[in-house]
Amino acid sequence: MIGVDIIKISRVYNLQDDFPERILSSDEYKRYLSFEDEENKARFLATRWASKEAYVKASGNKTIDFRKISVMSDESGRPHLYVNGKECGEVSLSHDGYAIAVVLIKE
Repeated sequence: MIGVDIIKISRVYNLQDDFPERILSSDEYKRYLSFEDEENKARFLATRWASKEAYVKASGNKTIDFRKISVMSDESGRPHLYVNGKECGEVSLSHDGYAIAVVLIKE
């Protein structure tokens, strides 16, 4: 199954109060806090939000807590998608003005 989502990055600038804590996994939240400038924080938050929305569309699981979905990059920068700590599919991200995520879940 495939899921796709797109978010205008500037849209998340106003959502950075408690929103990150509500949607980011603990590892993602630590990474989010490591960014010093608002632009990188917004880009990171938007790509994670788009990834989680794309996962929901691909899986059909509309009730999952977004904090159980995690996108973490390996040493080469390649993103990996995890649900409940287990790698569960492929994810591709782009972030130039818009955050775009494509998720492929293999069944």
